[in-house]
Amino acid sequence: MCIRDSAETFPRLADVLGFIPSDKVNAVGEAVLTTQRDFGDRTNRKHARLKYTIQDRGIDWFRGEVEKRTGLKFEPARPYTFTTIEDPHGWHECADGTWFYGLHILSGRIKDVDGWPMKTALREIAQIHEGDFRLTPSQNLTISGVSTAKKAEINAILEKHGLSNENNRSALRLNALSCVALPTCGLALAESERDLPSILGKFETVLDEAGLHDDAISLRITGCPNGCARPYLAEIGFVGKAPGKYALYLGAKYNGTRLNRLFSPSITIDDAVSTLAPIIKRYAKERRDDECFGDFCDREILPADATFHSVGTQAA
Repeated sequence: MCIRDSAETFPRLADVLGFIPSDKVNAVGEAVLTTQRDFGDRTNRKHARLKYTIQDRGIDWFRGEVEKRTGLKFEPARPYTFTTIEDPHGWHECADGTWFYGLHILSGRIKDVDGWPMKTALREIAQIHEGDFRLTPSQNLTISGVSTAKKAEINAILEKHGLSNENNRSALRLNALSCVALPTCGLALAESERDLPSILGKFETVLDEAGLHDDAISLRITGCPNGCARPYLAEIGFVGKAPGKYALYLGAKYNGTRLNRLFSPSITIDDAVSTLAPIIKRYAKERRDDECFGDFCDREILPADATFHSVGTQAA
């Protein structure tokens, strides 16, 4: 059951279009973008996202439109399993013999601060880099297309500026997302990006006490219900309701295949930490083999009739 202030807006999971060979990814991606450009709702901001185009017209129509624009035919989807939502960090070799370096960037904010000159380091790398800089959906960055000859040189720049340690964070921090919220976004009702570091610090203390420093738990926060950081797919989701107040959602599946449900309609961050601390400690002691925090909450904490309840419009 779904209860919302507006029946026209809602979070939803993605649909599978099918299988395509890897060399057709760019063509299909372009067709997806142009289909939304041509058929997306440009008159209503709350109804403008791709998910509503698919919801209104159907996945079969959308697949057919993409096929028409590319001249390709999707094959039936092949078996797959999502195991993590975390970006690959550090150095990885690609099939073509080049390398990429995955760099964690909290909230995607590239800037210089005392003792942590990320912007300066990336600019220095850009002056010698022959490949790409790629932004990820998890607000991180990859330095891609690095030749073996350039790898050591780029790694030296990262080490010189201290960025080689940026990936050595708690698993909670590496999985966290936030929207920009105040003071930039006019829709924001509460803080998000600016408060995320302190929020993570509070939860990291609880997780460390429970022996869960390296356990991946997804925490996401947004300043309003529009959900630009996808909080409805977080195991711990905070959605801004008013200054200092958030709706708290729990129980999404870590791999992004199940939405979370409402746990508290209005709560402060400190009260949420106090409320979740005993739940996190229970999780550490009572979880099943390979059970993630969201699965534990879905099984043990949330009542069977818990609903998805909005605190405003949703356009995640």
